[in-house]
Amino acid sequence: MPKSFQRPKFEEIVIPSHLLQDIIDEECVLFLGAGASTEAKGATGRPLYSKELLLDELIRECNCPAELPKLLPEVAQYYCEALDAGNKGRLARLIRERIDRFMKIPPLYREVTVCHSIIASIPHFKVVVSTNWDPFMERTMNVIPIVRDKDIAYWSDASRQVIKMHGCITDPESMIITKSDYQNYIRRMSHSQISNKIRDLMGTKTFLFLGYSLADPSFETIHSNILERLGVFARTSFAILPNVAEHDIANWKKRGVIVIRGLAYPFLKKLGQMLVERKVLFDVYNEMMILDNQLQEIYQVHSDLDQDTDVGFATAMYQDGLQHELESLIYALKTGITKDQVADMLRRSKEKLEYYESSKDKFAPMEVAYWNGRTRCLEWFLSADRKSLLKFFSASRMKPINKDEFDSESSSLPKTNPG
Repeated sequence: MPKSFQRPKFEEIVIPSHLLQDIIDEECVLFLGAGASTEAKGATGRPLYSKELLLDELIRECNCPAELPKLLPEVAQYYCEALDAGNKGRLARLIRERIDRFMKIPPLYREVTVCHSIIASIPHFKVVVSTNWDPFMERTMNVIPIVRDKDIAYWSDASRQVIKMHGCITDPESMIITKSDYQNYIRRMSHSQISNKIRDLMGTKTFLFLGYSLADPSFETIHSNILERLGVFARTSFAILPNVAEHDIANWKKRGVIVIRGLAYPFLKKLGQMLVERKVLFDVYNEMMILDNQLQEIYQVHSDLDQDTDVGFATAMYQDGLQHELESLIYALKTGITKDQVADMLRRSKEKLEYYESSKDKFAPMEVAYWNGRTRCLEWFLSADRKSLLKFFSASRMKPINKDEFDSESSSLPKTNPG
């Protein structure tokens, strides 16, 4: 990580057991605010990416009057009227270019999405609601977001969902930015399909606010809506907030919000550790990266020398299977996967293996080697002890073998490349 970036120190976060259980049970909806991207700070100590920086930029560009409230909707409204005849095109371009700068510089992008990456790796967050305009969360989770009311038609409880309450930069007309945007948004909330979906979630799920402040108008609006509709029957909400006073904690508790002191990144790191300790999440990512590198090195060393023998070609197919499944699992860990999903992958892989083992096709032995690789990789992944994964394959015995056995078979067989 570049030295100019300052990552907050890990804080001892206390995560209530009932919140943890709601997350495990997929009963928690995560509300993601801009603060999730602002904890990485540059050499000046200021956030690298925040709405406050955008606000400062707009104030400078439009020479904002001193008496105007220094709130983003009010300043954005003045910016549009002063510089763009009331239109929003110039403002949308400025925001787009600002987001684009971070997306084009990998170190910066990694820093502003570090919380998003942890969230994506926890599949128990089935629904994420965000008031952010950037596409970071949905890209990290690899899902198509719900941005407009018509998108609700594609909702599936079986899939992970990202709801963009205030629109997205990829659809500029959907963005809620200016004061008039917010006024129009509030007026149409009563008949909005997205608002109806969020109201449904409010009645049945636990809310976890991350990246908001107590003074954030989005936080206040959302929570007031919960209390207005459900009163004392509303489910308890949680908010991760830094630098909060005791009297504020007490006041929000009276309104049904339990405040957890801390920053988003340390909270998510602690949550991930607790889920691994409970064996809810997998903890094999580093092992898998090492194994992937080993397989690539072995494949490169032996491919040119050994693929013109039956045992060499079978081993190449087996290693292909290992690598393909390993790459699939590495990607799945980044975007969130459960043990049940991996078990289903293993079941389908075994079905493929059994099919080719009984097949009379002349290429069936190579398919057997390939699906052996995928099956063995999944079994290793799910294993409690994870002993060494055999990386070679016997063409005569049709099973994985160690390197000594591979070398012995290779030296005794004639070169008869089946391809």
